[in-house]
Amino acid sequence: MRRTVDRTILIVEPDARTRAELCATLEGDGYTVIASSGCDDALAIINNRGRRKARVRPVTREA
Repeated sequence: MRRTVDRTILIVEPDARTRAELCATLEGDGYTVIASSGCDDALAIINNRGRRKARVRPVTREA
């Protein structure tokens, strides 16, 4: 039996243009994208996902 993989990504990016570009790129690669502009909104999204546990991997970028 083949396992299905949830290909949903939560993007937290304050810059609207960068966020839109990331969304477009990832959606083009077949991902479902949930986008947020800040950490408070992102945490609310994670907490509202119901019984499913959200797997969140923090990603940081070099300044």
